[in-house]
Amino acid sequence: MPSNAVLPPNPPGPPRGGNPQNVVDGIMRLLHDQIPSIAAGAVVSAMLLKQAVEVLKRNISALVDILKNNVSALLGGGLIAASLPVLLPSLAVAIVNAVGFTAAGVAKASLAAALQGLFYGGNTGGLFSVLQAFGATGAVAPPVALALGVTSLAVGAGALGYWWYKRGQRLAAEAQAARDGHSDDDEEEEEEERRAKSQQVIKRSTPFNFFNFSRDNSNRY
Repeated sequence: MPSNAVLPPNPPGPPRGGNPQNVVDGIMRLLHDQIPSIAAGAVVSAMLLKQAVEVLKRNISALVDILKNNVSALLGGGLIAASLPVLLPSLAVAIVNAVGFTAAGVAKASLAAALQGLFYGGNTGGLFSVLQAFGATGAVAPPVALALGVTSLAVGAGALGYWWYKRGQRLAAEAQAARDGHSDDDEEEEEEERRAKSQQVIKRSTPFNFFNFSRDNSNRY
């Protein structure tokens, strides 16, 4: 090898022949320096988690109270909503048929026949034709479906009425509690005023105060 040759630098990497104990000590020192930051972060995370859990509990409790106070309204509204698709079309068909728009055509001696003779004659159209088509093609629901719809409507209306009644009672109780609270505060204030007046009367009626009062009056003269 020539004497002026330059040796290549050592490749980067861990020192050769290093002491493992020194590596372990370095890692332990690094962890020791980072422990306060890690502990502070853990404390902050725990506090945030606790606050989040408390907020979640309050929201769940508020939701449970809302459902508890309005379960009758929700049940009644659901039953009424379920009955309307059955009852409303059947009611509309029954009304149109009663007016005179039937499946067999315009019934004689009916309101529909009178309207046809008065306004339309033989050339019907517009709303009259729409009602006639609806009366001819519409059908009333089966009796079982009607019975279920009427029952659902009645139970739903009863549930809504019960909810309205209980709501009125709850509001009246809250108003009465508020009035009682104000009256209790007024009674406490009056009692404090009576005690203060009694203390003043007692102080004025003591012998020492009477002597001082007499001496003060004698000094004036």
